[in-house]
Amino acid sequence: MIILDKKNIKIINILAVTLTLIIFATCVNTKNQGLNKIYPEADDFKKAVINSETVYFAYKNNEKIGVIINAYAQGYGGIIHLKVGIGVSGLSKNRIHSFTVTKHSETPVYFRKLKDACFMNIFLGKTIHNMPQDEFDFKDKLGVDTVSGATKSCLGILNALKNALNKVKSLKL
Repeated sequence: MIILDKKNIKIINILAVTLTLIIFATCVNTKNQGLNKIYPEADDFKKAVINSETVYFAYKNNEKIGVIINAYAQGYGGIIHLKVGIGVSGLSKNRIHSFTVTKHSETPVYFRKLKDACFMNIFLGKTIHNMPQDEFDFKDKLGVDTVSGATKSCLGILNALKNALNKVKSLKL
């Protein structure tokens, strides 16, 4: 049996505050976890809403190094959702830094082919000017063809990335 005297109530209050802080810290880390995948070198992220578009700026040593934006496009099985990091200064300005697929309804075996073929890496460092226009100039622009059996998924990722680049360009960051 626990006797609730002033000392025990004080201990319970301290434990409650500690638990609340731990839960809050976990939520903050979980929230930024996806951003850290895009810009692992960043030490801070700041949310902003520009022209009704939610973006996250990535900072390293208090210097803005990139922007992270959500982008979408039609794939084979539905909408492909990406979180895309794009550089905002120097040589990386308007170039794809990194991206991750956050949601898709593609056929799992074919989508896995994209990851296994390192298909996602071919877009890193690209600008809107050196992205393919369609499936027919993939090889000319990127040096590889679309993944066999997953052409629409490849085009979905391509179009989502182009959408992200165009969004960032229109936001004039």
